[in-house]
Amino acid sequence: MRPTILLTLLTGILLPAGALAGTVTLCAKVEADLKPVGATDKFAAGAKEVFAVFALDAGENFNKMTSTWVAVDVGDAAPANYRIASADLDLKGQKKGKLSYTQPNPMPEGKYRLEIQMDGKPWKTVEFTVGAPPATKPAG
Repeated sequence: MRPTILLTLLTGILLPAGALAGTVTLCAKVEADLKPVGATDKFAAGAKEVFAVFALDAGENFNKMTSTWVAVDVGDAAPANYRIASADLDLKGQKKGKLSYTQPNPMPEGKYRLEIQMDGKPWKTVEFTVGAPPATKPAG
């Protein structure tokens, strides 16, 4: 089974001052109104899915977004900086949306990157890891 990339736009959203404008937020889930849930840059070993919510600044206007998911360093599972998925999205004047990467098997542990281009030019890059959660110290 092939990896899946999901791209979603939400129309009619007015972003309040101080909202996620001009950002990309990685998260475990996304609510229907595109609010990120469990914002993180560290995903547990066994993860099969990563979400990102993007929001443009009020003055930013783009026609096309290209998202590229890259396995930066996943050991022997793939070569360094291996492009695992890419997709284009026609923004049609939209300012906010959701991206996701899904695959049927767990993602190999290691370092990853989501690169976003707007109208063919770099816009945002966010890095994340997939691996065992950090060890917690016993209390006392």
